[in-house]
Amino acid sequence: MQFRKIWKESMKRIHDDAGVLHRMISYVLTGLKNKGDVEIDTGLEAKKIGFKKERLYLQKEIVKAEQRIRNYFFEPNHIIHLEELKGENMLIQLYRIRQITQKLKEVW
Repeated sequence: MQFRKIWKESMKRIHDDAGVLHRMISYVLTGLKNKGDVEIDTGLEAKKIGFKKERLYLQKEIVKAEQRIRNYFFEPNHIIHLEELKGENMLIQLYRIRQITQKLKEVW
């Protein structure tokens, strides 16, 4: 039972932090697309193995968001690629992180 409480608190903390970052960045970068589809398995089989695939996906999205944020704000010579303007960008990663953590928090 204690593990479940820690899990939910962790998901909430990640969810909230991603939300704060999303809001702050969206004020600065108003032209970026900021929503992306999220499809994760929350079924019994996924639950049995502790949502391993979903946790890996969450980890990858966090790493992508962190790298893009770091590059944009802290690399003086960073170039924004067309992909970031039209498709994948830090706001989309933060949105996905929020969606994943919300779903995982609800199902376990």
